[in-house]
Amino acid sequence: MFRFTPSHLHRQGGVWYFRMAVPQRLRPLLGKSEVKRSLGTGYLRLARAKGQQVGAAVVRFLALLENTQGDGIMLTDNPQEKLQAILDSYVRDSLEEWEEHKASTPGPFDAGFPKGHATALRTLEEKAKDALARNSTAFFEPTVDALLERHGITLDKDSPQYRRFALEVMKREIEAARIGQTRALGDYSDAYAATSPVPTVAPITQTPAHLQPSAVTLTEGIPLFMEERRQKEKSAKTLEKYRTILAEFVELVGDRPVASLTRADMREYCRVVHLLPKNRTRTKAYKGKTIQQLLAMTIPQSHLMTRGTIDDRFVLVSTLLNWFNVEYPLTLPHLAQLKSGLEVSRKAPTTEKKRAYSDDELRILFEPSVYTGKKVNKAWKYWLPLLGLLTGARLGELCQLLLTDIRQEDASGIWYFDINEEEEDKHLKTEASTRRTPMHPLLEKLGLLRRVHMLQKQKETYLFPSLFLYANPKDPGKAPSKWFSGFRRGRGLGGGPGEASPLTFHTLRNTFITKCKYLDINRSRVKEIVGHEAGEFDDMTGTYEDPWPLKRLYENVVCKLDFSDVLDIERLQCPKWQEW
Repeated sequence: MFRFTPSHLHRQGGVWYFRMAVPQRLRPLLGKSEVKRSLGTGYLRLARAKGQQVGAAVVRFLALLENTQGDGIMLTDNPQEKLQAILDSYVRDSLEEWEEHKASTPGPFDAGFPKGHATALRTLEEKAKDALARNSTAFFEPTVDALLERHGITLDKDSPQYRRFALEVMKREIEAARIGQTRALGDYSDAYAATSPVPTVAPITQTPAHLQPSAVTLTEGIPLFMEERRQKEKSAKTLEKYRTILAEFVELVGDRPVASLTRADMREYCRVVHLLPKNRTRTKAYKGKTIQQLLAMTIPQSHLMTRGTIDDRFVLVSTLLNWFNVEYPLTLPHLAQLKSGLEVSRKAPTTEKKRAYSDDELRILFEPSVYTGKKVNKAWKYWLPLLGLLTGARLGELCQLLLTDIRQEDASGIWYFDINEEEEDKHLKTEASTRRTPMHPLLEKLGLLRRVHMLQKQKETYLFPSLFLYANPKDPGKAPSKWFSGFRRGRGLGGGPGEASPLTFHTLRNTFITKCKYLDINRSRVKEIVGHEAGEFDDMTGTYEDPWPLKRLYENVVCKLDFSDVLDIERLQCPKWQEW
């Protein structure tokens, strides 16, 4: 059988082409090994839509060609006999399609590929079995509809005949998947192997090498990769970081066909990255210099990228390679070798692991005589660290809070922070970041609600309006982060100027989570409050669960966090920051 898949789309010179291999048995009739046609667009989404249309026309033509060949398929006008002919050839054609794909792909495959392919087929088999057991055809209806359209057969989708045909297709899909699993591991003892067609010698137009998936270059694929990341990633800052990392990767390994990358290339990339300074495009001493010029310099250890920054690069490049292998199947049969090359040169951590603030460090940080003094001369400087400690929220989430984001639940009367991105300028890290976080009682005692009411009377919009007088709306947390680092260093906490430090503003979030852990608080509740992804709780059952009631989160999490022994609430109260 003939099927259209995304692998039939290939890019050449900025334009997408539809390409489909002609089965061996039809090549003598057609006189070529593939069908190729320009889709006239450089946009992947539009190319996929056009490819579906072109693919449908091509498969209809190939079916007609096979009909004229007289090999036992579609030599009748009887619809029932046509349906039976499709079913009779389904398993054979499914298996043959994969063999054609393998024959046109240069090997060898990566050592982990056979097992991974078998696992994918096992998943398909289980889905088909489940659908069959539930008497549901929904999952396979696109396949069934394509089969019927391909052979010019019209069936009412609500008719018993359509459902019976769909169920029979599912049965054969199970058989094809089961055989495919054994073949993926090298076992061709099935009955269909003996009847596979012998390749025939025919005039074949050799496909130019530059049209092969293996010829796709890094700069051709990366914009498409970034387009997909843009659909998933909400933070503009993170997307810009991705672009910078990938531009650097291309700069180091060269713009080349992805398939030409080797493990040695990855190792050299890792070696050079460890020698490059952080912020090299912004730091005056390194700005504008080439890689070779930077490598010739003696760069202080404190100027080099941290382990975490380097790991971010490795993770993103690894994700990019995975994407290439999916978008252009079998382009990287040596994928595991490439990814292992990203790991072999990693250095041991040179900085202390991030941790929570100790109680003594919190007492120093929030010492009333200093915290209410001249060093904390703006409302956001006073409130943001306290909010970070008592909510576990990220700095960016707190900076962009609107007055309307501080709400009271009608049923319970509990005040909470509605962390969302309902406004255009608001951005959250992940889907899970959208949440309701109950307000800690200590924040009420410090006068946060009084501040909210006063700002509302003054017709303000943000909780920290003065912050937005000069902060970048796209990154409002940058200025507070820089200030907090200086304030923390001034209190003798963490690393000095230019040094990596285990203590940052984000450590306040670590502290909130760690204290919950020490109190044996249910982790799923903590994750909802701080906006973490489901992680280990992201199972099938979890998809059916509603969020925890606000009252349960307030009583069983927030109220259990007692900071009265490290925060001198009476002395920390500062009336002027309750109003402006």
